[in-house]
Amino acid sequence: MSKRGFTLAEVLITLGIIGIVAAVTIPTLINNYQKQALFNQFKKAYANLNQAWQLAYVDLGYNAKCYYWGVGQSPYPSAVCKEYNENGDCTGYYMSGDASQQAPLPSNFNGYFDNCSQVASSIIKNLKITKQCNGNAYEEGCIPDYPGNDTITQENNTGDEPLSQYEINKATTGTSGFRKQAILENSQAFVLADGSILISYGTTFRPSIFAYDINGMKGPNKWGYDLFDFRTRMAQDYATAIISGGSLKQKDGTTASEMIKKISQNKKAQ
Repeated sequence: MSKRGFTLAEVLITLGIIGIVAAVTIPTLINNYQKQALFNQFKKAYANLNQAWQLAYVDLGYNAKCYYWGVGQSPYPSAVCKEYNENGDCTGYYMSGDASQQAPLPSNFNGYFDNCSQVASSIIKNLKITKQCNGNAYEEGCIPDYPGNDTITQENNTGDEPLSQYEINKATTGTSGFRKQAILENSQAFVLADGSILISYGTTFRPSIFAYDINGMKGPNKWGYDLFDFRTRMAQDYATAIISGGSLKQKDGTTASEMIKKISQNKKAQ
């Protein structure tokens, strides 16, 4: 009884099919692996942030006020911009319902920030900082070349023409501290011993709002991948501050809020 082997054509066809399947599945597997790796890094970073915040409040010994209102806790209606200047930045706000449009927003409109400097000092003390940059963080080597929320706004533009600088500024007014130039040139940056980077919103680190790069100089250095924005919000008991996720992300990224939600869901499933 004769045995028939595979012909060269059959072998080549089989290898071709295997190659096509590999070309389709391997990038997906690599992408899923990278996402899981970044999620694990985020989970660790988020735990470290919460620990630093908790230690700060223990060190201070009182319920220091440095947080935004929690969900559903603000006693005020929304704010409305009075007018935009020639650069597209809002020149002032009034509360919706204020017919005069003249009454200034209350000092606690967004939350309580009276003790932010004390909380910030305590947090920095409890983190293992290896390098600090006070402005010009990119040139001084504390941070890579990050995009900003203005970058994201332009990337998300679906129009036929690029957005003007006025339009970009108008879209990001109120969050100008996360524009690209502000991050690279004005922000404080703290490089931690594990390589992660804490980045201030504005020129001085305030624990109420900040950005955090979970793997530091390593790529991709994109919002929603390894770079996330955070806010500290009042907890439901009006007594303790908690770290809450922000909403900045680039295409196909995941916001800090979504990451935190996933951590919570995983805990419940265990």
